[in-house]
Amino acid sequence: PTLLRDNVELVPHAVTEVTPHCIIDDTGVEREIDVLVMCTGFTPATFLAMTGYEQVRSVAAELTGGPWTAMRIHDDPNSTDCSTKGYAAYLRVGSSIFALASGEDLDIGLRLEDCGGWIVDEWHDHAVIAPHADAGAARALASQGVARLRAWALSDPVRSGNLFALGAAVRPGDRPAYFYSLFRTLDGNMRVYVRAGGPAYAAGLRSGEVVESIDGKAWWLYGTYPAQQLAYDGKPHTFEVLQGGRAVEIALRAPFTASASDGE
Repeated sequence: PTLLRDNVELVPHAVTEVTPHCIIDDTGVEREIDVLVMCTGFTPATFLAMTGYEQVRSVAAELTGGPWTAMRIHDDPNSTDCSTKGYAAYLRVGSSIFALASGEDLDIGLRLEDCGGWIVDEWHDHAVIAPHADAGAARALASQGVARLRAWALSDPVRSGNLFALGAAVRPGDRPAYFYSLFRTLDGNMRVYVRAGGPAYAAGLRSGEVVESIDGKAWWLYGTYPAQQLAYDGKPHTFEVLQGGRAVEIALRAPFTASASDGE
């Protein structure tokens, strides 16, 4: 009866983040709350570590004040062109925890992505903590992740500089790219994943679309792996994809190529 009341909303999604005033589920929707009640089997420190509150706050605190700017976004970076965004790159901060005989294994991960949702690099740090430990472990692991991020930027100044200036982690000499990939899903279809703002995106390809053929040939005639490798050969392939239930032909044009000035 409680779930049927007018002022009750049943949310069939996992909570991924807790902020001082709301919760955020795994679809990115924010819901304001007054009181958060922990279910049986969870402890506040562990739960907050799992949902990302402590490590996100720690990462933001460490990045703010220097050449980095910390800001919270809840949009899908892969859905729109980079020219409409106020950031060139962003971090996804995640966590996982599972029980061991010796305690609980807590993993904190930082994944660096460009403004179009293309993965640049990823770092994970983990530690075995005592059951019911406070949130200090999550903060410490998040700090280690930030150190790894800074070390990456220093070790590859050209690629990192272009990432933060252009929104793409490229350097002169990289193979020409269209910024898309092909993957086969459980339903047997070949689908495309497209980096927003890249040449494939500009040509009209969109993430999740079903690919029927490549260069006039059904993709399965190539074989799954050979078809997927075509995304990385730097050539202007032509695709037949399904958009809104109808077949559409999309031809790639010129690829992205890092110029010598991008290394300055």
